[in-house]
Amino acid sequence: MVPPRLVAFSHAFDATVKPVVEICQVVTNGYGACPSVIPSPFTTLTGPFDQSKVFTNVQVVPLLQFYFVLWRPNWSTLNAAAIHRITVKASFPPLGPTDVRLGVADVKVVSSEDEFEAVWASKQFVPLLRGGVLAIVFRIEQGAATASQCANQDCVQVTIQPNPNDRRDVVTPSGQAAASFPAGYFTNQVTLTIARVSEGCFSASTAPQPAADLGCYSFSTSRPLDNPLHCVETAPDPTQCARVEVCPTFDLSLPNHTDLRLFRSDPAKPVQELQEALASLTDCAPPPPSILGPTLLDAPRIGDVAHAGWRGVVNAVGWLVQPRPLYGATAMGHIGVGGLTCCFSNIGWALVPTHISSGSVTSQLFIGGLEGPATANLTFGTPTVTGLQLQGWINQGSTRRTAGTSDFFSCTGGTCTTQNDVLSTRCNGATCSFNFVANNDLRLGTGTLTCGPATAEIDLIQGTTLLSTFRTAINLTVPAQATCP
Repeated sequence: MVPPRLVAFSHAFDATVKPVVEICQVVTNGYGACPSVIPSPFTTLTGPFDQSKVFTNVQVVPLLQFYFVLWRPNWSTLNAAAIHRITVKASFPPLGPTDVRLGVADVKVVSSEDEFEAVWASKQFVPLLRGGVLAIVFRIEQGAATASQCANQDCVQVTIQPNPNDRRDVVTPSGQAAASFPAGYFTNQVTLTIARVSEGCFSASTAPQPAADLGCYSFSTSRPLDNPLHCVETAPDPTQCARVEVCPTFDLSLPNHTDLRLFRSDPAKPVQELQEALASLTDCAPPPPSILGPTLLDAPRIGDVAHAGWRGVVNAVGWLVQPRPLYGATAMGHIGVGGLTCCFSNIGWALVPTHISSGSVTSQLFIGGLEGPATANLTFGTPTVTGLQLQGWINQGSTRRTAGTSDFFSCTGGTCTTQNDVLSTRCNGATCSFNFVANNDLRLGTGTLTCGPATAEIDLIQGTTLLSTFRTAINLTVPAQATCP
């Protein structure tokens, strides 16, 4: 975890907890267990503040709203080359006698002020100058026991009250995932859980599905929230849609690492590619291996600087993700990416080497009338890509109607070729087009299209895999003298 920093507290300070602070030496370079506690645990002092016991007991300072204890290591026996882990625990009688781990911080011993500054700036460890004393200062808020009931390696569980006037932000302990909710999103008290998903991110969704996910988080609430502000994901409004953010970790050796996409997966529904949004809450520095669970020692920050969009950052300032040594492993990249969503579900990310780089759809369509052209400009890798198809949709509020499909085609060497010689699909170089129509009588889809603004969508699919999505605004109307549906 990172060193202490200024944060915006979300709950009232709780001065009634009796925390215990344990310190142990971490084995196997920070990735392994913490087998023995050194020295004996620091228990909370009973009674008023006692200056003579600042080195032996945890004490609470209600006026300043923190707990603290001073650790003076036995420098004659301490292994200064090892990493030492500080753990704060407490028992909460309603939850049973088991101690709840509230927070962890890993300490690295340094030998000079320059080394101290470097470790502090890295935000990976808390520096301790050799021969010195470490002040262990932490805050425990009301509801800490509930927020810590996560078995997942990177998980947060918090109770959220109604927010008629203010935005609510929640960040996981590592800072690698977050969610932001506009005012009015919650009308009742709910428990929100954000947790890392180890496998099967998209498996519950219907085909087509994205390529294998590179990572995934689950966003869920204790009671269903059925799109409370009527967010339309095809044309999302930040004042109506929740924003999810993640820190995707990806291998920089992959030639298509800029082609990252964020997807939402719901059981028995098609996977939805999320429209990109600015990520301002996640902390996407390479995560230290010491983060093993929920922590309140390092409260999630409320971001005040919005990152640029994912592909904008990667393409415009690629030096941010140039290869760097990271714990001796393959160089990885870390930049926050966000998306706007109506609902809670699995949010995963996948690299898409073949995708729609840009596109267009005729700006006005007659409902039930003649079709207009839809064009997709494609980007693809060196190997030949076969079995591709473009699928058109029109989205209007909760209505979603199919708008036609292209013939199957393949792409190689900068050129795409249709599988059959049909007039409805034309490919020229890396650009393919097909007939796009607004018609409520077509078989696929739900709801009824009516006159007014809508969103045209072109999906690039390969078999049962969704590769990419392009959307643009259009207007639906009817010929003169006709009546709108």
